Amino acid sequence: MADATATPTTIRPRYIRVEMPVRPRRVPQAPTPLPTSERPFSARETAAARLPAPDHAKAYAAQQAKRQHWASLNLRQEWADTAFMRGHLKVAGVRVAASTEPATVSRIKAKLRAVGVQSSEVQEAIGMPLGRFLKVNPGLPLWAALALVLESIGRFTPEGFARGAV
Repeated sequence: MADATATPTTIRPRYIRVEMPVRPRRVPQAPTPLPTSERPFSARETAAARLPAPDHAKAYAAQQAKRQHWASLNLRQEWADTAFMRGHLKVAGVRVAASTEPATVSRIKAKLRAVGVQSSEVQEAIGMPLGRFLKVNPGLPLWAALALVLESIGRFTPEGFARGAV
């Protein structure tokens, strides 16, 4: 019968007795490769070495072609409150590399996710899904669409434009 006054700290710990023999495990011996059949490990190629070398000139040309296409879209760049809109982007820490980049749902979501804004919060703030927002406001560049969404969310108001400060 167990002692009723024993506490968990006074119970003797269980452990494997040293006297018990340990069975050695049988591990099959790995076949020894012939020295001529394989190259030494240090001479093996890495996955990156098997890839073709990147053609930087071709990538640069593709990027420039994409930017020229964006410039040909003639997206609206003049806004009455451009400083205010760019202030939202600066406060949120959003950087858009090309001001002529057109707004797409996937790019807006990716940029907003990077600053911690969820899609549900965006939909609640603008009152519609992002796809519909872009259909209602055609011809928006990415930076302007992001600024409008951030303004409607209200978390990233630039200093000097805060509510009540005007």
